[in-house]
Amino acid sequence: FKKIGIEGRSLFVFFIWGPPWCVSSGFLRPQRTHSRRAPFIRSALFALVVMAEKEDKVLRVGTLFSGIGAFEEALKQLKIKHEIVFACDNGERYIKQNGKLLETEDIKALFPGVTGDELEQKVEELYEQTGKPNNVKKSYFANYDITEERWHTDIRFMDGLKYRDKVDILVGGSPCQSFSTYGLKRGLEDARGTLFYDYARMINEVQPKVF
Repeated sequence: FKKIGIEGRSLFVFFIWGPPWCVSSGFLRPQRTHSRRAPFIRSALFALVVMAEKEDKVLRVGTLFSGIGAFEEALKQLKIKHEIVFACDNGERYIKQNGKLLETEDIKALFPGVTGDELEQKVEELYEQTGKPNNVKKSYFANYDITEERWHTDIRFMDGLKYRDKVDILVGGSPCQSFSTYGLKRGLEDARGTLFYDYARMINEVQPKVF
């Protein structure tokens, strides 16, 4: 992580192999009983929650690759006071041109000189032009307290600096299909695999207390 510039106050990393818990009967419990990471992760999360409750504060959560919001649902079931600072998911939609999947640099080249929120809006318009609805977003909005201003579609074009020091815990798991033994195992040669670097960038920009 030092090689890709992650620094700051974060306590640990758990997203590479996926979160070792699942939501069950309102509790966070290990998904695999042999997981050695689970006790450390649960202890760190517990400490963060205790600190928030002791000071009567709301836990500020940021999520990437948000999906159905499993972590958010766990917080709801545990009745932990929290606020979703932002969420992000493209709903498994892809931007193509003449049948070719556009990479990050290809998309930026379509809008020379455009950056920040304006570029993010341009990218949102490209997704709308695919004609496919973002069903992940629909589900997320139906289940959690979130607004349009706090929702982002594509992590590659998010500016994490606007959220610096505003997030207590950053949650997310970049797509695993590129590395799965059941897939083509293209790794970083698959565009989905490279999203790991954007997750790392967001950690560095947001500087959450825990990720």
